Amino acid sequence: MAFVGLMLVIALKRQWNPLWLGLILGLGFHFSSALAILWLLVIPWLIKPKHWLKLALGIFITFIPQLLFELKHNFSQTQAVINYFTAGESQHLKIAIVTQSVIHELNLAILPDIPWLSVIGLLAVGAGILLWPKIRLLILIPLIGFWFLHYNPWYAYGLAPLAVVIVGKILRRLPQPIAWVYCLLLLIGSASRKNPDLATYKAFLPAKLTAMNYIYDQAGGQPFASYHYLPEIYDFAYQYLYIWQAFRGRPLPTEFSYQPGAPTYINEKAGLLAMLPPVTKQPELIFLIIEKPDNIWHYPFESWLKQINFSEVVDKKIIGPELEVWQVAP
Repeated sequence: MAFVGLMLVIALKRQWNPLWLGLILGLGFHFSSALAILWLLVIPWLIKPKHWLKLALGIFITFIPQLLFELKHNFSQTQAVINYFTAGESQHLKIAIVTQSVIHELNLAILPDIPWLSVIGLLAVGAGILLWPKIRLLILIPLIGFWFLHYNPWYAYGLAPLAVVIVGKILRRLPQPIAWVYCLLLLIGSASRKNPDLATYKAFLPAKLTAMNYIYDQAGGQPFASYHYLPEIYDFAYQYLYIWQAFRGRPLPTEFSYQPGAPTYINEKAGLLAMLPPVTKQPELIFLIIEKPDNIWHYPFESWLKQINFSEVVDKKIIGPELEVWQVAP
């Protein structure tokens, strides 16, 4: 979506044939339909009405395979899109969470993730949004849309090139010494970031295996359930790792997912589990693997914790600054 966002800006700036604009926007639907749908509300008003037919034709071409799929599967994805818009999620807290999250992602596009540089990034993006109407609409309409619809932080990735473009425009207008100072801040900020410890950083395999080894040691052969808090919700890594451990002879948890009763979103999970001894016992222990988010404004931890039915925290194991395991009592 970052590539699609960049191409949209170029196409609008250079006034490409609206057919190409439609092709680019149509491709966006296949990468992040949530963002592309909201861009579709903006793009027609940034070109002349006489070009709308070419724009629509470009979008339609990219949807020919999708249309054939829908005809074969009773328009299942069309129904999903309708449900996306009808099942609104608006709440007072969500407006603040989404706004902070989008600002965070835009800041990452133009400056290192350093707290003391965030104000500079915010001022630069804000100035650019005020100065360029087309980019203003391409950023603000999705932002407002996400207030009321389901939101994940990667929905904002397509907005990153827009932030880069407007900051580049600002730098070209500034005196060269100031622009050089900004570039120097980029270098200083990047150099001042500490590289994560391979053994303890949540994203790396050694830390994840340490967490799982702790769980197996604590369980001591007793049946247990394992639930995983990850900022992006999807816990692919831990689900695959538990299955891998089972093929190596370790017992499977009675349930392992991001929350109790969650639907299985890994297509091959059922087939893999069918190759292993079935788990029929009820869990006697519950473990929570908790990865602290990089983006603190998405999928609040407290909301996830409410989905886990437990009475108290029995023990905590700190693996690293962003990874810990809780043993809780049912």
